[in-house]
Formats: sequence, C-alpha cells, structure tokens
Amino acid sequence: MRIQPSRSSRSSKSPPKKADRPVRQAAAEATRTVSGTCVVVDGTGVLLTGPSGIGKSETALALVSMGHRFVADDVVRVRAGRDGRIFGSGFAPAHPVIEIRGLGVLDISRVYGARSVAGEAGMDLVVELVPAEEWAASDPLTGIRPVRLAGRDVAGVRIPVSPGRSLPVLVEAAVRSFRLYRRGADPSGGFGRSLERKLARGRRSK
Repeated sequence: MRIQPSRSSRSSKSPPKKADRPVRQAAAEATRTVSGTCVVVDGTGVLLTGPSGIGKSETALALVSMGHRFVADDVVRVRAGRDGRIFGSGFAPAHPVIEIRGLGVLDISRVYGARSVAGEAGMDLVVELVPAEEWAASDPLTGIRPVRLAGRDVAGVRIPVSPGRSLPVLVEAAVRSFRLYRRGADPSGGFGRSLERKLARGRRSK
C-alpha cells in the first residue's frame, strides 16, 4: 500500500512559494550597512561619513563629551522604516565601542555613562567630512542638499577638514542649520539667496 507523506513532511521539503520571495527580498534590502559613525546631536540623528583617518571617530567622541549621544562607529546598520525614515544602529548595542588612535577601543557607556548612548537613531542628516583640497574644487555655497542613503534621499552637508577647525562645533552648527531648514526657515537669514542672485546677475552680464 502506498503511504502519502504527511503535511508537515511536505511543507518542510517544499520550495518556498514565489509569492514569498518578494517579501524576503524586501526584508533583506530594508537593512543595509554603511561606513561611517552615527551620533545623536540635540535629538537629531547624524551620520558622519568621509575617508578613513579624516576624524569621524574623534569628532563623535568630542560630541559625546559635549553631552550628545553615541550610536555606532565604523560600520552602521541602516534600515528604512515604514514611514520612509532611515534609522541607524550598531551591531552590538550592548557594547557601544569606538576606536580612537592612540587610546584604543573605548566602551562609551563605561567611560561616559549609559545616558551617553542611544541604541538607534533616525538618520536625519548626513555630514560628509572632506579633505580641504577637495573642497577647494567645489562650490563654496553648497549648504544643505539631498544625498542618497539606503535608497532614500536625506539631507546632507559637506564640511572641509583642515588643521585648526573645530569639527564638533561645525557639526553642531550644521545640525542647528538643518533644524531651521526643516522648519522652512533660511539659516542664512536671506544672505545666501541674496548672494546667489548677485552671482547669477554677474554671470548673465558677462
């Protein structure tokens, strides 16, 4: 007599349904990793990016010492929320470590306290740290502009790095400018638009 396999044995060996594949693919694409350092500055999630050795970790450490919160260093796990917002977190939230040249690996929660760490943060602003020589070839009136992150557009700003510049203070200023920008206010008080109009008139007159 032929014995029919049970439902459980069939289901364990049966290939996944085609209808399930887009769901699994979307779940895999929803979480990605990016190279950078993530902090929360005055409630605003900031992703610091830039080439290796430019000072991302040191800038984040200085921001934490100023009272802001640390999320992740070196590699940030990025996911897209259902509302379209981008979130960033570390791979081991229970061990929020940062590596600083000359000091080694520091556990932020042990050094600065548990309140200095955030498990996850919305990636509201991307701050790209660029070498000063690269900045010289770019438009000095860049301001806040959209950048691509995990397949979505988020606000971004570029900051040139050179000796003597206080990057933590500049990142704080970028966050405050972004918050004004998001509320519909002009961080420059109209100066930027006025200067751009003057430059445009000058180009037309040539």
